[in-house]
Amino acid sequence: MSKSTRLLIAGLCSLLLASAWLWHLFATSPYFSAKHAPTVQQDSQPITPEAKSGAPTENNTTAGDYEQPQHNAVEGGGSFVLLTAPVWQFSDNFSSHVTALFTAASEGDINALYVLGMNLQFCYYAPSTPKQLDEALQQASSFSDVSAATARIEHRYAYCEGTHHQVNKGYYDYLDEAADKGHVFAQHAISRLTVDRYMDSQGFTSLPRDDFIEKRDAFVARQRAFLEQAVAQGSFPAMKRLAGLHHAQQTGSGGYVNAFALNQVILTLTDDNELYNRYNWLQQRLQQTLSDAELTRGYAQAETWLHLIRSHGTLVTDEN
Repeated sequence: MSKSTRLLIAGLCSLLLASAWLWHLFATSPYFSAKHAPTVQQDSQPITPEAKSGAPTENNTTAGDYEQPQHNAVEGGGSFVLLTAPVWQFSDNFSSHVTALFTAASEGDINALYVLGMNLQFCYYAPSTPKQLDEALQQASSFSDVSAATARIEHRYAYCEGTHHQVNKGYYDYLDEAADKGHVFAQHAISRLTVDRYMDSQGFTSLPRDDFIEKRDAFVARQRAFLEQAVAQGSFPAMKRLAGLHHAQQTGSGGYVNAFALNQVILTLTDDNELYNRYNWLQQRLQQTLSDAELTRGYAQAETWLHLIRSHGTLVTDEN
């Protein structure tokens, strides 16, 4: 083999080795790997959280079940049980149920305590004698809706006939016991009582001034405590009433901050657009009034309320 032939073969071998090295270098580069990697088909179907059980199907309060898109009724897809007010009035005369109710209430039946208290309260303010009925009807004759007023008075008299005024006077004790045991609608009933009606029905109006003030203040404090317990059970009526008391500065210092917190809870939980818009307007006004530090406290209080409400797992939209 000639020298020139040997040089040609050596050159070809060197060229082949260089080509192989360059191909290996290119094939292992990130660009080549990305361009030629196998394609993985991604599932485009969205993953939706499973709705939690617990709320009635007709009132399922998960966020996705609400038709209005303006705001979430319940954050995070949680579910609540909607508590509805029991019907406390009977279709016939109340006196025919009194004995059974007193028996059940004495045994600690919380619903019996509530129903008994509501009926005794209703009958306490009803005419209890024919003379009182005539006087009430005479007074109603001057009303613009005389027919409706007369019908209401006559129905109340017939419903409560056979009950005793002094027994009816004890309505507060039964409602208070039911409220103290956590009956949210009894808590509503206590919170709606005016101070004057409470003091009069309990015979406190003739007390010495200092004793009168002590009884009055104790009742107001108890009303507020029951409202706070009802809020923790998700009661919108209690939220609205307590927020109003705070905003009116009837609960001591920090009223606006406390009102802001409850307004925020209402905005977070409600699915009622009219209610949402009204409290959103109130909230915007408070935001212009409160300092940054006060707003921070208000939001923190709202989160505390929401934690309590979620732990109870209930919502209440009914008053009674």
